[in-house]
Formats: sequence, structure tokens, C-alpha cells
Amino acid sequence: MANLDSSFLNFCEKVRLTKSKKENLIVSREANRDRIKKHFKEILKEEGPDFFQQGSFSFKTTVNPIDCEYDVDDGVYLNNLDDDFIDKTLPKTAHSWIIDAVKDATNARVIDKPNCIRVVYAKDYHLDLPIYGKKDDKFYVANIKSNKWIENDPKGFNDWFYAKLSIHSEQMRRNIINLKAWADFNSFNNITGILIIVLVCENHLSILDRDDKSINETVKAISNYLKIYRSVIMPVQPFDNLLGKLSDNDINNIITSFENFSNIAQKAIDESDSEKAGDYWIKLLGDRFKIIKENINKNIQEKSISPIFLNNPSKPWGL
Repeated sequence: MANLDSSFLNFCEKVRLTKSKKENLIVSREANRDRIKKHFKEILKEEGPDFFQQGSFSFKTTVNPIDCEYDVDDGVYLNNLDDDFIDKTLPKTAHSWIIDAVKDATNARVIDKPNCIRVVYAKDYHLDLPIYGKKDDKFYVANIKSNKWIENDPKGFNDWFYAKLSIHSEQMRRNIINLKAWADFNSFNNITGILIIVLVCENHLSILDRDDKSINETVKAISNYLKIYRSVIMPVQPFDNLLGKLSDNDINNIITSFENFSNIAQKAIDESDSEKAGDYWIKLLGDRFKIIKENINKNIQEKSISPIFLNNPSKPWGL
């Protein structure tokens, strides 16, 4: 069987954000934090809020997309205000504070979304700013669609992810990145980043030094999980179903997509020729997946050192 572990390690690095793109996100994040703190101090006459990096950028699973924007989520925590402020402050009001603070961001446009303020930059990336309040030791996000503060726990999700990572090792993180790149390459709109994160964390199967086998076995487990439960519950507040807004047909399509992945991946793993195995993976992941020569040499070497058994050995092995 072809061993393409090195090719997978190379692919994972290739689809990650480049250093320059990470730096662009960080610069924009810090600039907007400064704008928000300044607005609170000078206009609202309040101490500035706290911030918490969350989502894929915090998990180090952000993928460089082929055609669409990459992003970062930076939570704005209004811990500077009274404990009861969410009882007397409308989410629309809280959104207006952040919009006023960031609306003059250079070369950017600001979009007011249900759960966050989105700052879109010309360099194909955007910054999402969800706004949180705290009451009775619980966090709530400002949602302008319902105009309510909805219980939400991004810090808890962060803790949950890193607890899973400590159990499963970096291979789990690589599987998340590789599956996000697969979903991006195939334009699976309903297979979102957060869905992949939760599914992989709940179903990851580690195989030492074989990312190709690990991702295949993990996807098999995901397929079985979805066929049994047909739902994916967030592990923290608000414990919502990530598939809850999808139709039965949409869910069936998601299951089929994972099953197709595993069917093709199994052919790649069963293939003895590395280049032919690579063609299967390219079909799944796109031409950013490359065959590393080391894989070809490794498979040739493994064949060359395979033991030769005689039809009629003079005496049994081990005697």
C-alpha cells in the first residue's frame, strides 16, 4: 500500500495561511481593538472592553481558501460595563457602538450581521467582531436579528477544543485543516469550518505517522456518526444543533460527501503505486496536493526489503 504521509504533511502546510496573511490579520485585529478602546474612552466615556481571540485563528486551523475570503473572529467583551447592562441595553445599541468605532477603518467596509460586526478588507480577508455581555457568570452574544442577548460560550469552546487536542495530538488539528481544504476545494457550502471542527474532535482516530490513514478512518467514523444521529450538537452553550437549519436532503448530501471521500481515500490507501494513489487524493483535495518524492522512494524501499519466503524452507522460521 502507498504511504503518502509526507505528502499530507506538505499539503497541510501548503493550505495553511501564509505568514504574510497571518500578519495582515493580526495588524487589522490590533488596529480595530485600538479604535474600539479609543471610542469607548473618548466618545462613550467608558473604559474599553476586553477582547478574546476565538474561532479557527485561535485554534490554528484557518485555511487559505482558493477563491473566497479568509477571516478572524475577535470577541468584544463588554466586561467594562455594569453587570446588569444587558438587561437595559438592546443588542442593536451595542452593535452601533462597535460600528461607530470601526467605520473609519482604512480601505474597509463595515457590515452589520446578526451576531457580529464584519469589517471587510480589500486584501480578501475580513474581521468578525461578535459582542458579548456577562450576567450571573454566563456569557451572552448580542444578536440583532432577534434583538436579544443569546447565551453563548466561545471561551468554553476554546477550552473544549484544546482538551480534545491534548488527547489526540497535532494529527487531529491537521485532519481538521485538510478537511476544511477539501470542503473549500469542492465548494461544500453546508460543510462549514465549525462543523468540521466538532465532527473531527468527536470522531478522530489517530494512526501514528500515517495522516492519510488517519483522515480516512476519521471520515468513516464521521459518516457513521451522521447516519446514526443526523445532528451535530455544539459541546458548549448554547448547545445548538449545527445541522438544525438544514433540510433532510441537505443532511443526506453532507453524509454522501463524507462517504464519497472515504470511498476514494480507501482506493488511494489500497493502491500500491504512489503516483496512482496521489491521483486519487488530488481528485479529493485539488492540485495543491503534491506527491513528495520521498513517498515514492519509501514505497520502493519497503518493497525491496520485504522478506522472501521459500516454498520449501529447510527448517521452520525461528527454530
